[in-house]
Amino acid sequence: MTPKEVEQAFRNLPDDLMEEEAGGEMRYSSIGHTDMHRVLVVVWTTRRRMIRPVTAYDADRWMAVEYLTGRGFGL
Repeated sequence: MTPKEVEQAFRNLPDDLMEEEAGGEMRYSSIGHTDMHRVLVVVWTTRRRMIRPVTAYDADRWMAVEYLTGRGFGL
């Protein structure tokens, strides 16, 4: 996956999954989609008032179907 795809997932208004503290900072997990409907889970934090992705990966099949269905995308 590319940085552009991660940016698209944020731009397309992702859903929050969870938050936790790790290494002294808050980390958040969100699920979102790219412009081509690739569903990503993005773990991110904020530093200096900016969003900083930590890691991102493809959502598993079940999660992707749930997410896309909830967004009204027909499968």
